Amino acid sequence: MFLRRMLLALATTAAATTVAATAVAPAAHAVGPSLLPVTVTNSTGRGDAVYLYVLGVNLSTGRLGYVNSAGTFTAWSGGAIPPSPAPDVSIGGPGNGGSTTLRFPRGFSGRVYFSFGEKLKFFLTPDGLV
Repeated sequence: MFLRRMLLALATTAAATTVAATAVAPAAHAVGPSLLPVTVTNSTGRGDAVYLYVLGVNLSTGRLGYVNSAGTFTAWSGGAIPPSPAPDVSIGGPGNGGSTTLRFPRGFSGRVYFSFGEKLKFFLTPDGLV
């Protein structure tokens, strides 16, 4: 009788533990916005024209490219050996004391480049940007 009560108690404890373990909900995963706004403020005191460039990689495809002012990613096309000039993908930046908001799409990894006074020159090979 004692052994039967002991086995019943163990079985009940095991069942309760299993139920408790499966009753816990999985952790929620936060998903950010489809476009991440990033504000660039010009506090340099310079009156030169400002040019911004958002260049990087689409993580879902592995393609290199650029993001325009609306936040749309476009993969680079073309390219040659020797490297050929890349198209102008500059975004007009803010004047002194002003701000511009850039939008980065979800799944994008890249960099923001900027220049004062004149545009940067980029070149393309068949593998991407140089």
